[in-house]
Amino acid sequence: MKNKILIGAGILLTVLILGLIIICGASTPSGTPTKETYEVRVDSVQVEIEGEGARNIPLSILTDNIQFNAEIENKEYTDIKIINKQNYKSKGIVFLAKAESNSNIKFSLYKNDELLQSVEVSFKEGEPADVALLLESSVNINKDDNFHIKVERNEGDETRFVFDSLLSFFDEE
Repeated sequence: MKNKILIGAGILLTVLILGLIIICGASTPSGTPTKETYEVRVDSVQVEIEGEGARNIPLSILTDNIQFNAEIENKEYTDIKIINKQNYKSKGIVFLAKAESNSNIKFSLYKNDELLQSVEVSFKEGEPADVALLLESSVNINKDDNFHIKVERNEGDETRFVFDSLLSFFDEE
């Protein structure tokens, strides 16, 4: 009887350890670059602001540990362009955004004129929301490609928002 209990406990412990290994392995951010790798591939982000034109935001501001720091203002962004330093394969982009008022904003990821992914996000005033533009398969992004996120609002909606924590997913294949 004692042997059956020990065998059962051993099997239960083995199953528990295998479960933890699977869970930990699944939560590893595959394709997520180190800060150094990210900075080798991406230079900065250029934003288009309604009525104000273009402005560059250094990558270091978007990847620091300060969420919604003062360097990134609430604006009517219409386009967010990733300025690349080298060619790579992308699995998509994720970032945080926070709108000044309740609204729906559509974000569309493009490579040149090709739509790769689109998502509409419902914002509640002042609450951060994830904008996930992840791709089913990786896409080759060349240094000179126009890799950007088009921002669309409903007609007459002038909602301003701030974004931060920009994270690109790379395919190392």
